[in-house]
Amino acid sequence: MSIGLVAVAAGTTWAGVTWWSAARTEADFREYAAQVSSDPALPFDMSVASYERGVLKSHAVSRIAVRGSRRLAFELEHAIDHGPNLAFGLSRVTTTVRWPEAARPAIAYYFEGRQPLSLVTVVGFDGNARTEIASPAFEKSPQDQSSGKIIWGGLSGSIGHPATDQLRGTVTMPRLALDTPAGSGRLEGLAVNVDWKTAGPNSLYWTGASSLSIAEAGVVSPFGSYAVRDVAFGGYQKDQGRTLLAGYTVRAASGEMMNGEQRQPVFRNANLDLELSGLDRKALSDLFAGTSRLAPDMPAPERNEKTMELVAHALEAIAAQAPALALKQMEVETPHGMFSATGGLDLAPAAAGADPKSPGAWVERLKGAFTVEVSPGLARLALAKQSMPKAYAALSKPGEKVDPEAQKALADHFADRRLKQLTEHGALRTKGSNYLIEIDLKRGEWLLNGLTREQFMVALADQNAAPAIAAVPGPLR
Repeated sequence: MSIGLVAVAAGTTWAGVTWWSAARTEADFREYAAQVSSDPALPFDMSVASYERGVLKSHAVSRIAVRGSRRLAFELEHAIDHGPNLAFGLSRVTTTVRWPEAARPAIAYYFEGRQPLSLVTVVGFDGNARTEIASPAFEKSPQDQSSGKIIWGGLSGSIGHPATDQLRGTVTMPRLALDTPAGSGRLEGLAVNVDWKTAGPNSLYWTGASSLSIAEAGVVSPFGSYAVRDVAFGGYQKDQGRTLLAGYTVRAASGEMMNGEQRQPVFRNANLDLELSGLDRKALSDLFAGTSRLAPDMPAPERNEKTMELVAHALEAIAAQAPALALKQMEVETPHGMFSATGGLDLAPAAAGADPKSPGAWVERLKGAFTVEVSPGLARLALAKQSMPKAYAALSKPGEKVDPEAQKALADHFADRRLKQLTEHGALRTKGSNYLIEIDLKRGEWLLNGLTREQFMVALADQNAAPAIAAVPGPLR
């Protein structure tokens, strides 16, 4: 008798907890959809199209719609299992995409009855969630039976919440390749990483970083064949209270051009590192929210006008926070030499009584300094290419073809002379063997190597724009 009572009590408790789990899952599901739609920085809305709650299992359909568009939308189907269950915890949600009718024949052909994309979210006993993402690989000829091959290396990864205020995950795609008679392209070793922590109601309060890396990408076409290796894009954001700091990076280890079996290097060690600080969070929020509320069927001229009004209001508020742009690093190495630039630009605090809406007042507040450094070989190459038409004109004679080697040699001669002129007139400075341009901006006025813009343009002008052929070195005459 006592054993029976214990069993009944245990069954009643489990059923009660399962019912509570089902109710909590639905509440969390609806709350998450509301949070997505209320986040001003996200470009889409999420709504619950239907939710059929059961004790052990539930079924839901959600709709994702791109803001400002009536057509860019799709639905997700969610099969929900409720716990408590030792296999998965409080609940497990299996999500699949409801693909448009027009896309289903292609999906059936390439994936052969398998789900192209599945997401399985498990909510543990501690309330933290983890989503496993998967797409099966395939290698097939095009659906139209034309010659060639499509290779999809699949996709896998996971995104989780180690804590309620954190988001961390990795998604990888080993390979994507397309091979056709007209050309081919490939993408190898793509990986996306996210690591964010939030202290507020939406993503404008997040602090963290995201990155996307590619081991190698290449294209072969009648117009040329190129490849880049070890490419990485990064972005980070820091919540600084009223303002945000945001940074963006781009890296590439090397790039090359292919001519048959020969590989010709184009660049290596390319880096770009930018940082923006003092971004007014409320201004950004109002801008995102305002543009998302514009009616999708609004005429284009009216939409453009409303958008510009929103941008102007946002810029006014952002300018009040004295934002700054830092070019922390910009550099690239080429077979002909290197190029690099560093510097920064910011808005000084507004003067008392200044009109905060006046673009002229913003220009008055601008101040900054940049340094550009370039190697002699790269500077000479740029000027030589610029001089090619002039060299052609100087060597042209009626009824005769211009010798390409002579044209190149003359263009190189013009480039050497121009470099000497630019250095003598102060448009270029020297730093060791390299050339330097130092740019200063104060109160809206530019100084380039200490020269005003007008003085710099005079120094930049070719002092011998129409040289006599007699002035050219002997072998080129």
